[in-house]
Amino acid sequence: MPRHLLLSFFLLAITGCGDPRFEIARDQILAQVDSLLGEIEVKRREIDPAIQQAGAALANLTKARIEIQVRLSRISGDLAAVQGNLDETDKGLARLRDLLGQDRHVEIAGQNYSPSEISSMANRALSARKRFAAHGETLQATHDRLETVVALLESREEESRDRLDSLKQLLIEIDAKAAALEAVKDAARVCEEVGPLDFDALERQIRDLEVKIDGELAFHQEMLRQVTLDSGSIQEILRSTAVDDELAADIDRVIKSR
Repeated sequence: MPRHLLLSFFLLAITGCGDPRFEIARDQILAQVDSLLGEIEVKRREIDPAIQQAGAALANLTKARIEIQVRLSRISGDLAAVQGNLDETDKGLARLRDLLGQDRHVEIAGQNYSPSEISSMANRALSARKRFAAHGETLQATHDRLETVVALLESREEESRDRLDSLKQLLIEIDAKAAALEAVKDAARVCEEVGPLDFDALERQIRDLEVKIDGELAFHQEMLRQVTLDSGSIQEILRSTAVDDELAADIDRVIKSR
């Protein structure tokens, strides 16, 4: 679902609270959302097993590729051994070739050989050389075929992994959009439960409360000021009375002293 359409769903679900003009559109949209979520759930149940099967097939492909690579490694070792035998046999044949035609005994590795024995050894070495060569050709052909198979499996494996990863990423995006649709439904449900909100009336109530609080504060400040003034007057009277009492006492002492 396009992102701008999802945003429109959300705005209609929220701003349409309490507005009859939007409620019909909201209900239609939510019906579409429910239908889409149901379709996603059905497709998800179909896709999940297919994704698991694709993952299992990819695992089998990887396993087969590894097994063939192990066989290829062994054949490479056998081929190297055969090539070593061929090299040694060719060296022996080259020496026997030099000894052929000599009508005398020759010494090889401390042992004497007659011309007929040299000829027999040359025939056996040549036969062995042919066997080694044939075996080497078979191993090389098998080695080349296995290399081709491994390259093919690696290509199929890489392609399959890329496709599977892309599908999994697509499912993650679908799940995210499904979660967004669920959020739209939840927002619409909460909005319906809360009902219309009259923010103008709420602001008036708050301002009335502010006026009342300001009046109470002004009243108490005035009362505090009056109490302060009254307290100052009483203290002045008390100080004046104390002065008069002292004056009277002085007069009494003067009169009594006469």
